[in-house]
Amino acid sequence: MGTVHRMGHGVHLSIDLSLSPCLLQRAGLPDEILSLQDAHGLAPGKIILEVTVSSLVGGQVVVLGTLAGLRLKAFGLSLDDYGTAFSSSQRLTRVPFTELKIDRSFVHHASERANLQIILSSALEMAEKLGINTVAEGVETLLVSCMSAPQCFRNSSL
Repeated sequence: MGTVHRMGHGVHLSIDLSLSPCLLQRAGLPDEILSLQDAHGLAPGKIILEVTVSSLVGGQVVVLGTLAGLRLKAFGLSLDDYGTAFSSSQRLTRVPFTELKIDRSFVHHASERANLQIILSSALEMAEKLGINTVAEGVETLLVSCMSAPQCFRNSSL
């Protein structure tokens, strides 16, 4: 999935790629991705690798090492499905994520339900304070998209 980011006066493109839990078990994955990135002439900072919350259950040493290796090579890391059953703020302290994808279940009806607005607003505030970009999946109204500062928000349905 390609994503358009507006920064300053220009438009910057990045590529989001989902990593399966099986791939995260491969200790050599950072070097493999770096080799592919180099072969295609892409900057590592323009590639955001998505990891689902369920991939981190158990906090396996190999997975944490692979994610750390990817960040050391300047790839972005996105925590997908934040807010679902296995998510925890503690995961944000163990892995140097650059992006937090807030699950659609918190976003979809947030303009109509006060409790969802509170949860969504809290997640956005936490991410901003941690310096992590946010993606709200399922944004469908202007009210929800206005809850975040433009510099740390992008709509994943673009």
